[in-house]
Amino acid sequence: MLVVLVSGPRGPERARIAGALVRALSSRGYRVGAASRAASESAVRERPDTEAGLLENSGASLVALVGRRRSRVTVVTAPKSLEDLLRLLEAGQRVPPDAVVLSGFDRLAGRREDVLKVVVAHGPREAQAILRGLADPVVAAVCAAQVGGPLRSSSGGEVPVFPLEGEDQVGRLVVEIAKRLKLIH
Repeated sequence: MLVVLVSGPRGPERARIAGALVRALSSRGYRVGAASRAASESAVRERPDTEAGLLENSGASLVALVGRRRSRVTVVTAPKSLEDLLRLLEAGQRVPPDAVVLSGFDRLAGRREDVLKVVVAHGPREAQAILRGLADPVVAAVCAAQVGGPLRSSSGGEVPVFPLEGEDQVGRLVVEIAKRLKLIH
């Protein structure tokens, strides 16, 4: 399974690039799962006065909120490893995803060599600081501000840099590299 980490500060830029990667993969027929770090604990908890909230507070380790067209599952414990997170994304699916896009899970996936990485930053200095904390392969860096020179991964390899508006190019590059590495077919 292809796993792509979008690393960088929380915000609309990181969300925009993660969404572009999901679109790039799903538009080519791949089944794509996605996960994002919650901004706060309250964002993933049901209100205590709702039925699902009462179930969570009663000690259930897993609560499914099921609608006519959509469902959401809340797991009361946070994943401790990338494998735990991937199992969560596969749960309940008849067919597991071909690819997973992770937004903001640097501690679980940033040092993994089996995960492709895309860095999102406001400028080159911030991008370089993020790159120092990531293992290769780093596919690209996306910067809101113009970058004057090359950026380097922690191993010294040159990392292609794209402007924020180059999100479609980044998506194509991720698909191309994933195919070359035989992470997707």
